[in-house]
Amino acid sequence: MIIDWTEKYRPKTIKEIVGNERAVEHFKRWIKDFGGGRVKKASILYGPPGVGKTSCVYALAGEEEHKYDVIELNASDQRTYKVIKRMAGSTSKTSSLEGKKKIILLDEADNLHGNADRGGAKAIGEIIMGTRHPVVLVANNLSKIPIGIRNRCKKIKFEQIKKSFTSKVLMDICERENITFDDDAIKRISDKNRDLRAAINDLQAISIGKTHIGVEDVSVYGRDVFFGMNNRRDRSHFLNAIFRNDDPKPLLKMVINLDETPEDLIQWINENLFKAYWGNDLILALDCLSRADLYMGRVYSNQNYGLWRYAVDLMTTGVQLPKNKRYEDIDYSSPSRWNILGRAKKSKKIGNEVCYKVSKRYNISMKKAKMDALPYIKRLCMDKHTLVGIKKELNLKEEELVLISGIKSEIINNILKEEIKHDENVKKKVIEDKSGKARQKSVFDFSS
Repeated sequence: MIIDWTEKYRPKTIKEIVGNERAVEHFKRWIKDFGGGRVKKASILYGPPGVGKTSCVYALAGEEEHKYDVIELNASDQRTYKVIKRMAGSTSKTSSLEGKKKIILLDEADNLHGNADRGGAKAIGEIIMGTRHPVVLVANNLSKIPIGIRNRCKKIKFEQIKKSFTSKVLMDICERENITFDDDAIKRISDKNRDLRAAINDLQAISIGKTHIGVEDVSVYGRDVFFGMNNRRDRSHFLNAIFRNDDPKPLLKMVINLDETPEDLIQWINENLFKAYWGNDLILALDCLSRADLYMGRVYSNQNYGLWRYAVDLMTTGVQLPKNKRYEDIDYSSPSRWNILGRAKKSKKIGNEVCYKVSKRYNISMKKAKMDALPYIKRLCMDKHTLVGIKKELNLKEEELVLISGIKSEIINNILKEEIKHDENVKKKVIEDKSGKARQKSVFDFSS
């Protein structure tokens, strides 16, 4: 039986964790201060995959001076309100039979999906509020954790591990496995991987049946490096593999290495599908895409993340099947839905900032500012002099003024420019008057 090296060489103590000393120290201090009630009852360890976030929790829990039991709830488990309360709710308020302390660990916490988790986020919030033990959430993307949970947690960021640290760990594993190596081979594995876990997995795959690892072994294995759909090169490679190629093997390998969620991938494919296919081919591709969407819906409704595999196969190799493709270059676009959601999110944020300024200035609630004050302010903004006065009184930015007044940005910009010009003329006249350069009136000015 082959033992996974990432588990075999998982750090046993805090000192064995490489590359994130500052984050580890913050986590140790938070655990130490937890008993005194001086810190928040939960923390979020967030950062790229494979940088030691989960390992940090287990390493600290296993040290003699701490000795915690780790109660883990993973994203692959069902995470409804009832399940979370049953598995972690009572645990958070009781001690173990041996009197040992506990750490409640929620791994992949950024895979909570709001209503799709059927109250999972609410259950976690309640556990954090009533817990007697430290609650630790682990996530790659902090922004995907509901804001209500984020506000109750101490946030600890883990950075990308430097390549030199990755190389050192790989060399240490080779020595412990009695495998000799070329320094350049280890350097290539480190260079080709963004995270330590992936580098160890590659090292293990390359070294099967070998007692020496050379540069040629790494070249033959050749794991590609992908940075995600926001990277222009990776985006083109992935979409070209679907729309312009026939071989599914490199496409599926690309999906594994891209480290993108199925929700994001299906948006990219749907946005660019109509540029690549037409006629019956388009109908077949849309059928595969709709089936993939059905599987994703079942993932969230039933919390069965194993169905993701079928969704990904349908949206990639399924869409790849039609043969009458356009082989010329395609100008790929980012999902338009994201742009709409982004604008709506930005408008909401600006609106909240305006309501806060109004409530603070007039000593009223945010709700009253939104429901009563803003409609009145909007009517006042119809007069350009009043509009300028409101901007000054509330210290509003130009984009905030555009939102609450409903006036186009160009018009507001012209009004503000006129006001600035007027203010400059007034200041200039005042300076001239004070310096005695203003024209002295004669007796003839008062005649007629």
